[in-house]
Amino acid sequence: MSYLLDFVKSFDENELKQFRKLDLIGKEELLRDEYAKHAQQKDFSEAILVSKYKLTQSYFDKINSVILDKTIARFYGDDYNKVFSNILMKGLTDLMLHEQKIVERRILNAANPSEKTKFYKAAFENLRSMFHPKYNSKLTHEYGEKYLRSLGKAKTLDDESYVAMLSLYGDIISEQLAGNEVSYRSIAEAILKKWEKRVLPGKISGAHFYYYFLKATFHKYLAEDNKELLSAYTQALKCLAENPSSVEAKFKGITLCEIGFANIEINNFKTAQQFYERGLNEYPDTVGKSYYHGGNYFTVCLINKEYEKAQRAFEKYLLPRIQPGTNRSVLFDMYMMGCLHNLHLMNYDEAFRYLSELQKYRKNEITHFGLAMMRLYECVYFYRTQDFTLAAALVKKNLKFLNKEIGGNPSFEYYLLYVDSIGKLIKQRLNTLRSPEKLQEQIASLQKGIFTVFNRLLED
Repeated sequence: MSYLLDFVKSFDENELKQFRKLDLIGKEELLRDEYAKHAQQKDFSEAILVSKYKLTQSYFDKINSVILDKTIARFYGDDYNKVFSNILMKGLTDLMLHEQKIVERRILNAANPSEKTKFYKAAFENLRSMFHPKYNSKLTHEYGEKYLRSLGKAKTLDDESYVAMLSLYGDIISEQLAGNEVSYRSIAEAILKKWEKRVLPGKISGAHFYYYFLKATFHKYLAEDNKELLSAYTQALKCLAENPSSVEAKFKGITLCEIGFANIEINNFKTAQQFYERGLNEYPDTVGKSYYHGGNYFTVCLINKEYEKAQRAFEKYLLPRIQPGTNRSVLFDMYMMGCLHNLHLMNYDEAFRYLSELQKYRKNEITHFGLAMMRLYECVYFYRTQDFTLAAALVKKNLKFLNKEIGGNPSFEYYLLYVDSIGKLIKQRLNTLRSPEKLQEQIASLQKGIFTVFNRLLED
């Protein structure tokens, strides 16, 4: 399958209209029409086009590349970050890497220093944002170094901190999603201590922001507790206030949302919602387009039982992502949110539709976190719909699976305890539970914070 075919298969209706309007002639136009007409069909094969138009394979590949280049230019212009980020969001990782290689070759041949810097920064930004398990740490660090070299003598401590800290950001999230947070904790801590010694003695700058932002990231994903999470994000925001021009404006919006998340973790849900609303509304063109922060805002609205706001948040930040061209990992998150939303609203038919989409994922398509979440959703759905026979069977099966796959990892203890609690709640309803008082203690001991949105589903 060619990169062009992958790309066309990801198009929404508006993109398909733009594709049909490409200014092409001859064989390029004929092939474009074939792709526009047939490419989104499951049984479409490019091989028939080679023989149909009497083309050599090499000439066909060349035309393919031309159409691809012209399509990308029409959609995204010459903004490198826009090109890479949009392709990445479609889940076309291989195409993004291919485009980076093509553009890099062109940039190096042109010998334009400023364009080189723009390209390497965009490449680095998107490499460090790649979805696990596609994230490539080695490549991320490599392009971060290329960006710094492109700056030459203009390179500052802010630039070095930006690359080092955001490379670490990508590594931390990747290791956490892979279930390696315990083993990676000491490595990340050593890197942070090294940069603490280098950055903090100096005057407040962008480097200070990146340090505190990553210190917060460490506590969010790797630390055994989140006691320093809010203080680190708050310190990062203070650094921005003292030197706002040293960091891209979008980072203020991101930090406001992360302060919202930190407040969720300490159960200050009303305050959390206010910070999310600031970050999303004040930075609509950057943070306001983030399904991650929009998703957390949606979640805290559910926790606060502000269902109308939750509905608007779902429709604005999450529902538009549910389309064929969206990255499969992102779609998984959207299906989880859709199921969660409808469980809270007791729209069980719609909740089941989203659950069915989750169950279509193969084990190698999702992270350990995803595997645990899927088991949780299965059990809580059938518990809420009072299909206690099936729910009990799923509890037994999924407890066995969770213990085998992720047992012993403290980060997944919640899922085991939650599923076990469902099993005991079923026994309580059937009057077969021996110690009801211990069950209430167990439910009360469930982790709070953002998990409160699931805990509420265990209430009558």
